[in-house]
Amino acid sequence: AGQQAATPASAPRRQGRLVASQATLEDVLAGMHDQAMVGNVEIANNLLCDRQILFAEMNETDDRLAMYNLAISTCIEAKAARIAEQLFEGLQSEGIPPSAATYINMMKVEAVQMDLEAAEHYFASFMEQLLNSEASEEERLSQTILGMAVLLDAAGRAGNETGVRHYFREGDTISRKLGPRANATASFYSSAIVAFANCRRLDLSEEWLALAEKRGILVDIGTHISVLKTMAWRKGRDEVPLDDCETWVERNIEGRLDPTAELFRILIRAAMAQKLP
Repeated sequence: AGQQAATPASAPRRQGRLVASQATLEDVLAGMHDQAMVGNVEIANNLLCDRQILFAEMNETDDRLAMYNLAISTCIEAKAARIAEQLFEGLQSEGIPPSAATYINMMKVEAVQMDLEAAEHYFASFMEQLLNSEASEEERLSQTILGMAVLLDAAGRAGNETGVRHYFREGDTISRKLGPRANATASFYSSAIVAFANCRRLDLSEEWLALAEKRGILVDIGTHISVLKTMAWRKGRDEVPLDDCETWVERNIEGRLDPTAELFRILIRAAMAQKLP
C-alpha cells in the first residue's frame, strides 16, 4: 500500500530519454523513429544511449548486428541520416562487420536525402567487402545489382540524369548475367524506371519499361505507382500533368495489372491539383 503503480514500458521519459531498464528495444527504436520524423534530432540522439544499454545485453554478434540493421532501417523513412551514421559508427567501433543489409540500408538513408556522393561512398565500401567475401558469384552479382538499384534511386531523386544513365548502363550489363527472373534484376529495372521519371524523362521510363517486358522482367504495380507519384506530386498548376498520369495508366497498366486504391488516390490528387486556381 502507498506505492505508485508501475509506469508502462513505453511511457517513462526524462528530458527525451526513455528509462532503458523499463523499455524494450522496440520502444527505443519506435521512439527514435518518431522523434526523427518530427525533427527532434537531439532527442532521437539521446535515445541512442538507451539503445546502447539494451544492445549491451546481447552477447551474440549476430543478434547485435541484426539490431543495428533494424535501427538503421528505421532511419530511412525518417530521413535521419545523422542518426544512421552514428549507428553505423557504433557498429564499427564494436568491431562488428557490416552486412549487405547494413550497407544497403545506409545507402537508402542517403538516397532519400538525395546525397548521391554519400550513397556512393557506402557502395564502394560494400563492393570492397563483397569482393573479399566467400560469397558465390551469383550472390555477388545479385548484391551488386541491389546496390546499384539504390544508387539509381539516389541519382533520380537528385534529378541527376547523367548519374541515372551511368548506373543503368553499369547495372544492366550485370543484370544480364543474372537473368530476367532474378529478383535483383526486377528491383534494378524498377528503380531505373522510377529514377528516369524523377528526372522528368517519362519517355525513357517507358523505354526501359518496354525493354523490361521484352526481356521478360516482371514490373509490378508498385513501380507504376511510384512513377505516377513523381508526376502527380509536382507543385503548381502548370506542372501537374494529369493527362500524363492518365496516359501512363492507359498505356502501361490497363488490361495488364490490377489497379489499386493507392493508384486511384494519386489520380484524384493530380486531378484536384490540376484544378487549383
